[in-house]
Amino acid sequence: LLATEKSDLEQQIKDLEEKFGEEEQQATELNNKKKKLEHEIDGLKKDIDDLRLSLQKSENECKTRDNQIRTLQDEIAHQDETIAK
Repeated sequence: LLATEKSDLEQQIKDLEEKFGEEEQQATELNNKKKKLEHEIDGLKKDIDDLRLSLQKSENECKTRDNQIRTLQDEIAHQDETIAK
């Protein structure tokens, strides 16, 4: 009777150790996936920042060109007035 109980308890311990090992392995795999996803997120954040910077530069260039066009249009209008006189 005692030997049977001991055998049952040893089997339960073995089963629990096996389950614990599997759970540890799953936890490790999840941690690795988490790290990979965090790395991907960091990369995407950098891409977003780069795109925002590029957009800002493009908007600034557009404003500069608009100002240049207005200046040239003003010069042309002034020259037209001068020619008309």
